[in-house]
Amino acid sequence: MSEEGVTPQQRWDQKNGYITKSFRMYKGQAETFKKVCEERGCSPHMRG
Repeated sequence: MSEEGVTPQQRWDQKNGYITKSFRMYKGQAETFKKVCEERGCSPHMRG
């Protein structure tokens, strides 16, 4: 780890736009999904 406490994996994730939820995904993809859910009036947490 570097002085900032950031691992090489964390630097790579930040550089490539990855965010961590309960799994890894692209931040842009998550934001698009959230926007579509808001437009359709549904919760992004709904299933089925």
